[in-house]
Amino acid sequence: MPKVSVKAVLYKKTKDRTAPCTIAIRISYQAVSRYKQLPYRVTPNNFDNKTGQCTKDAANYKFVNARIAAEVTTIQHDLYILQTAAFFNLTAIEDYLQQRHGTNIKRHSFTKVVEDVIVNSAVTVTPGTLRNYRKQLNKLQLFTGKTELFTDEITPEFVRRYENWLRTRGNQHNTIWDSSTKFFGKFLKLAEKAYNIQLQDPFNGYSKVKFKIVKKEYLTFEELDRIEALLPQLPNNHKTAAAFFLLECYAGIRISDWGRFEIEKTEGENLKLQTQKNDQPVYIRLANRERLARILMFIKSNALVFNFTPSTANNYIKLIAAKAGINKHVSSHVGRHTCATLHGERGFSTEYVAELLGVTIKTVETYYKTTRKKMEHEDAIRKGL
Repeated sequence: MPKVSVKAVLYKKTKDRTAPCTIAIRISYQAVSRYKQLPYRVTPNNFDNKTGQCTKDAANYKFVNARIAAEVTTIQHDLYILQTAAFFNLTAIEDYLQQRHGTNIKRHSFTKVVEDVIVNSAVTVTPGTLRNYRKQLNKLQLFTGKTELFTDEITPEFVRRYENWLRTRGNQHNTIWDSSTKFFGKFLKLAEKAYNIQLQDPFNGYSKVKFKIVKKEYLTFEELDRIEALLPQLPNNHKTAAAFFLLECYAGIRISDWGRFEIEKTEGENLKLQTQKNDQPVYIRLANRERLARILMFIKSNALVFNFTPSTANNYIKLIAAKAGINKHVSSHVGRHTCATLHGERGFSTEYVAELLGVTIKTVETYYKTTRKKMEHEDAIRKGL
C-alpha cells in the first residue's frame, strides 16, 4: 500500500520570510496532499522545514512544538488504523479530516486560472498565445475526460502519464515541452499567486521535458524555384500541399491558416493577410513580388483548396522536397523560417517581418539568419567601412 506521509509545514508560505504563516499538518498520499491547519503562526525564518518544528527564536516555541508533535502523532496513529480497513484512499483521508478534525477540504481549480488568463489578458497577450492556452487546456480536458482539473491533481505521476499520452498522439519533443513543462510551470505559479498557496512541485523526482533547440532550416530562392517547377506534374494532393507551402515561404501564413486562406484584391493589387498577432490585416503589394503573384495565380487557376491535416501535408512536403533534390529536413514550419530569412536577405526590417508573420520582433530575431547573401546585401548598400 502506498505510504502516507504526515508532517508539519507552513501553509500559504510567502516569499517574505518575515511574514507570519499558518502552521499546518500536511498529509501526503499518492503524491496528493491534504492539510489540517493549526491555530499557530510563525515566520519562515523561525521554522525548520526538515524537522517540521519551530526554532528557538519563535515565540512559545516549546509549547507550539509540543502541540505539533501531538497532532502529528495522533494523525499518524489514526491513519494507521484506517489503512487496515478494506478500502483506503484519498477520500477516506478527506472524510477522516472532516469528521475527526472539522477540516473542510478546499480544492483549487487549475482550469479556472487558465480560463481567467484567456478571458482577461486580451490586451497584454497576443491572440495567438491565447489560442495556444485554449488548445493546451482542451488537450488536458481530452486527456482527463473532464472539464475541470484541480491543482492537487497535477502530480509527478500525472505529468508522466500526460507526457506519455501526448507521445502516443504523435506530438513531437518541443510540442510535449510546450504542453507539459512550460504550460504547467507557468500556470501553477499563477495558481499559487491567485490562491495564495504553496503547491508541490509536480516535477519533483521527475525530470522536466527540456526545450530542444532544433536547427532552423530554410530554403533558398533556387530551391523554391525547383519546387515550383514541379507543380504541373504533381498529383492533386501533392500539388495543393506544394502550392500552399510556397505561399507560406513568400507570405508567411501558418499551416493552420491554409484551410481558410482567401485572396482579396484591393487598390494597387495588394494581397490581404489576416495575421494572428493582433487580428489586424496586413497588405502586400503583389506588383513587387513576382514569385508570390505566380503562386497566387496558380492556386486560383487550379482552384486549389487545402482540406487535409497538417501531418498529411508535412508528409507530402517531405516527398516533394526529396523529389526536388533538396537534402534538408523540410516541414511546413520551414516555410515561416524561409519567409523571415529571405526577407532578411533582401534588407527588410524586423518590424516589417514581425507584422507580416504576426509575431513579436523578439520572435523574428529567432527566425532571422545571417547568411552570406545577407552580408553581401548589407555590404552593397552600406559600401563597407
